Amino acid sequence: AEATRVVTEVGTEVVAAVATATFKLVSVLVAKAMVVAAEEAVGVATAAAVGVATAALSQAVAGSAAEAGGEAPADGAEAQAGRGAVPAAEGGAAQAPVPPGPDPE
Repeated sequence: AEATRVVTEVGTEVVAAVATATFKLVSVLVAKAMVVAAEEAVGVATAAAVGVATAALSQAVAGSAAEAGGEAPADGAEAQAGRGAVPAAEGGAAQAPVPPGPDPE
């Protein structure tokens, strides 16, 4: 009878210890999953904010160019060719670029 009681007490303590350790492990895993989810949400929000800011900046640049009477260049080719020069790829002769200055128009 004494041996049965000792085995029962030890068994109960082992089960309780395993249950406590399992609970702690699950709690840690859930907490880590929540941290990862929060980091991903911050990353998505940051990417969205950068996208919105970039779009707003692009619109502002295009608006400023339109107000100044010009157009925003589609790419860097116009800037590289120089104002007034026709790039050779478009059939123009090699010309010296026109230096920046007031628009003659």
